[in-house]
Amino acid sequence: MRILEGGYANYFNARHRRSGHLFQNRFKNTLVGEDPYFLELLRYIHLNPLRAGMVADLAALERYPWTGHAAMVGQNSVSWHDTIFGLLHFGQTWAAAQTAYRVFVADGLGQPEPNLDGGGLRRSLGLWQRLNPLRRGRENWSFDERIYGSSDFVDAVLADLHDADHPWQTGAVDIGRFVDHVVRPLAGRSGVGDSLLRSNSKRPDVVNVRRALCYLATCEAGLPASQLAQHLGIDASTVRRNAAPGQQALAELC
Repeated sequence: MRILEGGYANYFNARHRRSGHLFQNRFKNTLVGEDPYFLELLRYIHLNPLRAGMVADLAALERYPWTGHAAMVGQNSVSWHDTIFGLLHFGQTWAAAQTAYRVFVADGLGQPEPNLDGGGLRRSLGLWQRLNPLRRGRENWSFDERIYGSSDFVDAVLADLHDADHPWQTGAVDIGRFVDHVVRPLAGRSGVGDSLLRSNSKRPDVVNVRRALCYLATCEAGLPASQLAQHLGIDASTVRRNAAPGQQALAELC
């Protein structure tokens, strides 16, 4: 998300001849527990333009291109939007599911806005607790991910986050700790030595491990790109560029 938002901010600034930040703070993502919570969240998000007065009524909402609702009812289509997953909660055929979904959304207008705080707030736990004090440039990054689900679900997630075996559960997240707990184990398991990682080798397996590490360092551990760049002997822009394909590289390695 940081790479996506950063790329768009650069494009927007160049197009409008401006500079500086375009987005405030870090994006929020929500861990959703069970189907009823997912459906309530789906309806809440899709009704936002109507509740905000950006469209006049439900008919206008179905034609509004900047929300997933239009795609759910078949008025708009984008390749990356998974409408099938949502509609399968409403029926087994396309027509029946869309009809039931429309009724469900319309029913939401007659109800008070739901409380989406869920059963608990995941703030400053485990890895995120160590990242809270970090500052990058002028930004104060806020880690404020919510868990939306039943109390049992939230308790289970929080218990998992407190797993004492997690390498980042204790101590500060810094490049030395990252190298000890992530770089060397991943390089060793992949048959790529640390010295080879720090060389100019373009071997596919070496490149794959480097990409995975760039993703883990910047997107998961929250380390500045410059710190990993110094360890690997590359520049920070290369680290940021490699973070994008790094998640897929990590999946292949694991």
